[in-house]
Amino acid sequence: MNLTITPNFIRSNNINNKHQGLNILAFPASKPNLPANSNLAPLARDTVSFSGKAKIVKDAAKTAGELVNGLRADKVAEGRIDDFNYKIALELERGAEVPMGYFQNIMNQYFGKLVSTENDDRIIQRLGFRIKSAEHIDEKLNSVGFKAKQDAIEKGADPVIYSGRKDAAQLIDDIIGGRIVLRDSSKKSVKKVLQILGQIVKDGKLKVKEVESFRPVITSIPDWVQKGYQKDLGIKLDEKTIKAMKRPEFFNYADGKDLAEFVEVCRKTYPDVSANSGKDLANGYQAIHVNFILPDGSTGELQIMGRDIENFKDLLEDAVYKKKCHKKVDYEPLNERLAPLGDKNEKELQRRHSEYTRWTYIGERLKAPESFARRARDKFLTAPKDILARGLGYNQLTPLARAAKRAENAKK
Repeated sequence: MNLTITPNFIRSNNINNKHQGLNILAFPASKPNLPANSNLAPLARDTVSFSGKAKIVKDAAKTAGELVNGLRADKVAEGRIDDFNYKIALELERGAEVPMGYFQNIMNQYFGKLVSTENDDRIIQRLGFRIKSAEHIDEKLNSVGFKAKQDAIEKGADPVIYSGRKDAAQLIDDIIGGRIVLRDSSKKSVKKVLQILGQIVKDGKLKVKEVESFRPVITSIPDWVQKGYQKDLGIKLDEKTIKAMKRPEFFNYADGKDLAEFVEVCRKTYPDVSANSGKDLANGYQAIHVNFILPDGSTGELQIMGRDIENFKDLLEDAVYKKKCHKKVDYEPLNERLAPLGDKNEKELQRRHSEYTRWTYIGERLKAPESFARRARDKFLTAPKDILARGLGYNQLTPLARAAKRAENAKK
């Protein structure tokens, strides 16, 4: 079976979405006021959506709100104790703007000709970029137990002027993020992408420190899933297809040989590159993650995935994952609906929903190829009856998720 990905976003030629006013040839080899980061362990999830072009970092007043001695007034009023973390998070967001411009230019320069246009269905639907917002950096710092402030005070530093930016940066490796969304997720297309990434490495534009390939391993397929795939997605699984799906390499985005060759290219400039050829995540998520280092020491994560996987991840699964991690989803109606998934007394519901999520991801990967001009379909695998009774099926959640996206866009 040739796994391909159906469309997601409205047609957009990102070749023209280049960062303005930045000469990539003049990018400094070292820029001390930008955050350096040597810790490249990837985050399991990303709670910030990717837009079609790099986020233009807001000015300090708009980003931080009214400041009181450098701290957010609303947080001071709430009596929260993590204001110091937010100040550091804001510095990290601001510091990411220049390296993001460099990274976006490099990606457009090398991949621009492969991005689909109004007249051509090419192998890449779009290139996505984002800088993690200060709010989400702050959330991450708090979740990983950032102790810079406490340590600094114990050593006699003034917490108002002390900056723990460097320590904080070592905890988060993906403040800069990039995504290659594949129109056709065949191994042939992925091979082409990896070859170009390898050339970027050879040309000294970035170094790669870690490569991870996520894909599910299947031993059996429940009857309700097979019936749901045929009824909801138009996918009929015959015995031959099911047998093929049970092979460990079936869902790999890249052929094992192609991925190994890419890793060897990376090791010529960064010998300690770590890599895995296929990790099975419980929720069924499928993508290739490449953690990189830019010439100034800034780090980031590049994701390679198909368009149906991205559509499901960005529209619904990110919010569900966030709630399961006991975090608040910004759009209140969706946050309220998802509340049981963060309730410690709902363990069985959460287990069942995770299983349902896994088969939904797999179903999205199996969708048949479509032309680029058509958007990805929001029709997902129907949930089992017990999940439907709680209003937590992905088709039930879609209207709320779309409303959340509209509310988010209205704020921007």
